[in-house]
Amino acid sequence: MEDYSELILSLAAVVLFSLFALHTNRIMHASDLRDVENGVKAEALRITESVIQRASVLPFDELVIGTRLQNMNPESLTSSENFGMPEGRESPIDFDDFHGKEMMIYGVYGEFVITCEVEYIAPGTVSVPMGGRSVRKRLTVTTNHEELNSPVRMRYLKSYY
Repeated sequence: MEDYSELILSLAAVVLFSLFALHTNRIMHASDLRDVENGVKAEALRITESVIQRASVLPFDELVIGTRLQNMNPESLTSSENFGMPEGRESPIDFDDFHGKEMMIYGVYGEFVITCEVEYIAPGTVSVPMGGRSVRKRLTVTTNHEELNSPVRMRYLKSYY
């Protein structure tokens, strides 16, 4: 009977060691998944910031490039229906040319899909969109990737002044 008790103890030790190894492997796998997710999110943030940085250095509106806004009247600015790049133009020349822009950027973690939206913002606010023209525009850049739980979204507010 002693021979069997030693065998059972040995098998129990092997089972316990296997459970410990499996648990350790699960923890390492979860850590690797978090590392990848954090890397994808960091790259998405970097890409989103670079799009905003490119847009932020452009003039406020192409209708007032090289001139001043007449009587500070926003009605002489581009209407929101005309936001986006006209056909035939290859690169944006003003802030609202980013409206409707969709890009695919390949990074370290694969393909990132970027969409942009520009809208006029009501004077005196930072988040209330308005249908008419204003001296404030807001760019919303959304970056998505298959590994992200939710897309990365950043906003940038540009004022004429």
